[in-house]
Amino acid sequence: SKVAAGSSDFLVKIVEVADSSQQKTFRGHEAPVLSVSFDPKDTFLASASCDGSVRVWKIAEQVCEKSWPLLQKCNDVVDAKSICRLAWQPKKGKFLAIPVEKVIKLYRRETWDHQLDLSDNFITQPLNVLAWSPCGQFLAAGSLGGCMVVWNVESQECLERVKHEKGYTICGLAWHPEGGQVASVS
Repeated sequence: SKVAAGSSDFLVKIVEVADSSQQKTFRGHEAPVLSVSFDPKDTFLASASCDGSVRVWKIAEQVCEKSWPLLQKCNDVVDAKSICRLAWQPKKGKFLAIPVEKVIKLYRRETWDHQLDLSDNFITQPLNVLAWSPCGQFLAAGSLGGCMVVWNVESQECLERVKHEKGYTICGLAWHPEGGQVASVS
């Protein structure tokens, strides 16, 4: 069992839970790390940083496989426009989903080609967090302005739109393990 962490020292680390002396360190970001996400096949780790980049790391070799300049740059996590809570599609990890401004960008595993953007006119502020449904068919996203949307990824249809009654930032999302319901934190 492993834990991944990104920090203000610009590093990403993977630590073995049973033996914390077993660590892998990933260097290359030039500003604090905002978020990290394991690929479900345990081959890759994705990270987003205040340096504006989203990187995909090959875990075994501890090297950067791909890097995209997608985010607005800043010097510190507190100044970040978004926490960019990125995530891999469950089970097969076919897609990496990344919240960028008012869209979710999906990149295909291995080729790293940009596959599609999910967006909706309901979204008026930058997207902050996202979460895949357990089955991997649906993607929920929350914005700084309190909007939450759910898409069917295959059809790209927006299925649900909810606005926080006070417009508070959505800073966490979680699907019920059986799907069908999404919890949000503001």
